[in-house]
Amino acid sequence: MSTTPCHEWSPQQQAKESSLYISFGAGRLAARMTPYMMMLVFQEKHGLNVMVDRNIKEWITRYFVLPNSDRIPVLEEYFCPRALASIKQHMLNYTQNDPFRTEKEVLELKDSGKVVNFWPEGSEEEASYWVPDAILVTYGAFIRKEFLFRPEYQNYVDNMLRTLAENEKSGKELVFIGMHARRTDYIAFSKKILKKSISGKTHFLEGIEHFQEEFPDHKVIFLAVSDDMRWMSKQLGGISGVVLAGAGLAGTKTGLD
Repeated sequence: MSTTPCHEWSPQQQAKESSLYISFGAGRLAARMTPYMMMLVFQEKHGLNVMVDRNIKEWITRYFVLPNSDRIPVLEEYFCPRALASIKQHMLNYTQNDPFRTEKEVLELKDSGKVVNFWPEGSEEEASYWVPDAILVTYGAFIRKEFLFRPEYQNYVDNMLRTLAENEKSGKELVFIGMHARRTDYIAFSKKILKKSISGKTHFLEGIEHFQEEFPDHKVIFLAVSDDMRWMSKQLGGISGVVLAGAGLAGTKTGLD
């Protein structure tokens, strides 16, 4: 247990300092990784003062090692309980979800002396946030270095790829293509918020055909993962070259043999 004294906070003191950007964990893993990633990039690119709550880090570290975790302090470990309670009463919620405006508007708040609660939890209509493409393109390598898979997950994938390579007898060079089908709760979300149907079997069949034509001299292996592996197994599991790489399919043929 840390013996470092906790810090107090007041609106008056904050008003004399650069704004503090914070985020509280909510939702599934990606919903917690995304604000953490944005905090990392804003800190790296603009020198913003950022923190996240314990929930975010605890969820992420179930699956990832964060080699530079100390760069982003945990709110509950830095502030005294009453200070954090006061912050929650005075913080400014930033709920803008237009990716073309996010970075500009966040920077406009830098010298306002506020505590900015970045992308708070809310209804589907109000809290559907989109990461600016420019950040993903420019800071892709930086982000990948900040999120390293925990050894047990990395070993799972390494062993799978090794098994596939050992069992391949064609003599052709292997090309691995990832296929991800987000389903479960996303079906209703996409219909309600995006006004679109999610990608179905035809989408993946067209993708398989495309990459087989793109690499005619290679052995193309498609690694299929989903939050609904039973659907993936039923729709695509019997196709040559498709490997059911996701977990949760006890008793189902994966295509590894």
